[in-house]
Amino acid sequence: MQLNQITLQNYRGFKDIQFDFQGKSTVIYGINGAGKSSVLRGINVLFARAVSKAVANQFKQSVPISWDDVHFGTSIASIHGLFTFDGKEEYPYGLSYDKNTGKRLINKKNIFDFTEAFTSLYLVDGASLPVFAYYGVNRSVLDVPLRIRKKHEFGKLEAYQNALKATTDFRTFFEWFRNQQEIEDNTARELGDFNYKCPALEATKTAISAMLPGLTNIKIAHSPLRMCATKDGQTLTIQQLSDGEKCALAMLGDLARRLSLANPESDNPLLGGGIVLIDEVELHMHPSWQQTIVSVLHEVFPNIQFIITTHSPIVLGRLNADFKILKLEKMHGGDINLEEMTPAYYDTNLVLEDKMNTPSVPVEVQNIEHRMFDAIQNGELDSARAFITQLSKMTNGSHPSITEARLLVHRLSQKTGK
Repeated sequence: MQLNQITLQNYRGFKDIQFDFQGKSTVIYGINGAGKSSVLRGINVLFARAVSKAVANQFKQSVPISWDDVHFGTSIASIHGLFTFDGKEEYPYGLSYDKNTGKRLINKKNIFDFTEAFTSLYLVDGASLPVFAYYGVNRSVLDVPLRIRKKHEFGKLEAYQNALKATTDFRTFFEWFRNQQEIEDNTARELGDFNYKCPALEATKTAISAMLPGLTNIKIAHSPLRMCATKDGQTLTIQQLSDGEKCALAMLGDLARRLSLANPESDNPLLGGGIVLIDEVELHMHPSWQQTIVSVLHEVFPNIQFIITTHSPIVLGRLNADFKILKLEKMHGGDINLEEMTPAYYDTNLVLEDKMNTPSVPVEVQNIEHRMFDAIQNGELDSARAFITQLSKMTNGSHPSITEARLLVHRLSQKTGK
């Protein structure tokens, strides 16, 4: 299942804008207020209604268009999408909200066709179910239960449980992980094979270790009930990890769990398909992780269509042709411009200056550098030396122009005797 296109009309900050994903994973970037998160929320609104209908409201999750979502000065907001199932026929689906009447409008034929196609392809015996998940900026908050109050059945459709809340459902992940660990232990005893590994549990550990290779032996311990892992030879609880580690573990673990539920007969559930939204993918991550997070997601979950937002020039500079890159830019007058960029391995400074219109060095440093070279150009060597000294102090001697400037001053000094 892929999302090919979404159109937002009078929705939040957008008047009328169309995003063409063409079923590909996509990274959206832009300054704060350009509408990145609104795009993800619009997709989430659309999918919440569609999936609720398709699974007969078994996991109904209300994410409606609200009064506040209607663009200022207008009365009707609309979201329209084009989906494909297994790369075949496109299915249009959309909904609208009229704030004057309070009515939510939907094309009944479109939702019927969407539901029929979804049901016939995915809600039959032996079929894999596409997952959908939305990870917002609060996904690092881990709700670790001290005890399990309510047990889940963990059926196939549980893959959609709490998938649209923009948070990581760590409590359910914890319970599911404990359940799978018990299944693995019991099966190993029954088979007399203590090397037996539960496929779902192994898939989850594989997903987590792809991003956190230093984290091993992830397991549920008892008395008290907790999730533990080994890091640098030391056993830690999950709560003792850094925010970046918790964020990565929770998101990758939760997605692996959903894929395992959606693909119960698969030896490798990580190959399952679906659509996953991630807001600020670089959240709490060290620059070295920002370099790898998107490629790790694509390698570990190769059949997931990711739609991701970012502020990070490091993330943007590490994208290849597997991804579309869309830039949102707020123009004078409030209109939002959408531009597709060519993916390539860019230097971070080039991304900042050329793609994000942001100086790669502080403006104060740039001003001193310009004045330094102006002084050299005008033969004002004493002033040039003073600017070289000032620039060296400001940058701890690390600015690349310092060596060039000193060489130029030396040559001019030899010529002029100054």
